[in-house]
Amino acid sequence: MRVPQTLAEDKVRSLLTQKRKWIDQKLLVAEQQRELMPGLELADGTQIPLLGQPRRLKTTVGLTDGVADDGTIIEVQVKDNRFTTNKIRRLLENWLRNRAKQEIDFAVNVYAQRLGLTPTAVEVKTYRARWGSCQPDGRVQFNWRLVHAPLPIIDYVVVHELCHLEQRNHGAEFWGLVEKWMPDYRDRKRWLKENGIRLQC
Repeated sequence: MRVPQTLAEDKVRSLLTQKRKWIDQKLLVAEQQRELMPGLELADGTQIPLLGQPRRLKTTVGLTDGVADDGTIIEVQVKDNRFTTNKIRRLLENWLRNRAKQEIDFAVNVYAQRLGLTPTAVEVKTYRARWGSCQPDGRVQFNWRLVHAPLPIIDYVVVHELCHLEQRNHGAEFWGLVEKWMPDYRDRKRWLKENGIRLQC
């Protein structure tokens, strides 16, 4: 939705409030379409980063649906001949989400003990424009696409969100807490800013 640049700010706010339901519906539809749209061409040989390391995609037909990783190749096996790009994408994304949950859960367990800050729950979600969030009830949530990032970057996002359990803003005390537990956080933060767009595949 666009508004004229000359429209007063209070009018803009009022318009956004009135159109809130419509905006939310449009965002939901866009997100669902984006999930189905190919961020990558899922053909044999396509490069897929996993924990910062490149993998080559291989697709096969087999007796069952499944995904396997041997360290160099991610093989997506599709049952029978229902060999569509959407089917491959669903299998691959579900597998990557599960892998993300494993890696993030492990990092949260490690750093929660070190920091003495324990979330009420750990969730892996789809985010359009963020890597994580910390909810008022103590839940920490992470973008599943972090699975494409190197482990030190996942660790940074985990520490960032855990520190929000103590400091709810991004003030000096918050960044001081992050630095206490991760002295090189600036390098990791910079890497994510510079490379994050490449993880959104």
